Amino acid sequence: MGMPYPLGQAKERLLQLLTIIQYGFIASLIFFDKQISQMSVFWRTNISPSKLKYGFLGYIAFNFIITQLSSSGAFEIFVNDSLIHSKIRTGQMPSMDTLFKIIRDSL
Repeated sequence: MGMPYPLGQAKERLLQLLTIIQYGFIASLIFFDKQISQMSVFWRTNISPSKLKYGFLGYIAFNFIITQLSSSGAFEIFVNDSLIHSKIRTGQMPSMDTLFKIIRDSL
């Protein structure tokens, strides 16, 4: 079983920030609806009446963005702790025939 490929410190921070914004948006829908409705006509007329819909859509949208950013695209094959194929280095996934050939040649 593989290990997650490191994303880098800047990307990790961005993902943390997006997660905080995601849950902050949901918290504002739940806990601060009345206060925000008093300050914003748009919130009062559009968002407040459909809190469940906007909460769900916001959660799904942020989840999609976070998932896309956290994916490194790494696919690496190791045999006996030796790297024999890296999608990051070659830029492509091996076909099943190529995969079997790589493993057969390395054993």
